[in-house]
Amino acid sequence: MSSIRNLLNSHLFCGIFSGMLALLLLRTSGANAALAASCGQWNIAKSPGADAGLTRLFGVTALSAADVWAVGDISKSNLGPAQTLIEHWNGKQWKIVSSPNVPSVSNVLNAVAAVSTSDIWAVGNTSGPNGMGQTLIEHWDGTQWSIVASPNPPQAIISVLSGVAAVSANDVWAVGISTPGQGPSVTLIEHWNGTQWSIVKSPNIPSNINDLQGIAATSSKEVWAVGSYQPDSSSSAQTLIERWNGKTWKIVSSPNPSTNAALWAVGDYTDNSGNGQTLIEQWDGKQWNVVSSPNISSADNFLDSVAASSANNVWAVGNYFSHTDDMYHTLTEFYC
Repeated sequence: MSSIRNLLNSHLFCGIFSGMLALLLLRTSGANAALAASCGQWNIAKSPGADAGLTRLFGVTALSAADVWAVGDISKSNLGPAQTLIEHWNGKQWKIVSSPNVPSVSNVLNAVAAVSTSDIWAVGNTSGPNGMGQTLIEHWDGTQWSIVASPNPPQAIISVLSGVAAVSANDVWAVGISTPGQGPSVTLIEHWNGTQWSIVKSPNIPSNINDLQGIAATSSKEVWAVGSYQPDSSSSAQTLIERWNGKTWKIVSSPNPSTNAALWAVGDYTDNSGNGQTLIEQWDGKQWNVVSSPNISSADNFLDSVAASSANNVWAVGNYFSHTDDMYHTLTEFYC
């Protein structure tokens, strides 16, 4: 996305958190409140997918207080094939926007990033009954969403795109994971040059699994991708960070965000009763602090992604599992 709105739209495996996290690096600036609500705290905003069967949101991007996009999947039942779900916030309400699907397979969108109001990218994957999966990329041209051809590594039986970041109309990145028929899973990085998507060589740590789940870009020569690697099948996952310097991708220890940035992290944790609860934390320049966040009662609550167009327009999306109907439903929360 332009500037940095999502630093790490990903699942980071860190021992200090019991839930999966997504990080947001936001260049602070003033803006109008997203809603006439209790500003200065997180609020739940009703989304239309919450009442449409099994629905989940995995990615969000915010261009302004009146232009926010969220993506995920929707299914009529827990066992039915999933279809892409795209929702748009117009400053007053969320509405489902029609999105295409590859026929005869399940479709899911995991992340979304915007160049402009008429140039937006969403990435994910398809999967068939045999378990094989292929990359899925869709584009918004200001009028409609359409599927754009995306490559898959040779011999890969599963290819998934989990994160996307846009520098400009001819410089967009997507990251994920690829699993061959034999051998360990490896990182997958793809690039849009304004004409087509292509696979870009990316490094891996010798291990059982290498997986990139989030990406952010400040310029054509400053792109960061994050995820995890698992040394072996019996070991816990470790964080993985890679950087693009304009020529090659290299594994690095950690990024260095600017000192005037505010960071948000969203995810979930399990309470003493065994229920999933939303988890939102904020970096104050010295330490992480837990910020109170709402939950749907009688449900397991999960947050997967966070994005903002300003310091006063921050959105987090995910899903909740209702113990009443045993279904997943969309969950959207905002901070103003």
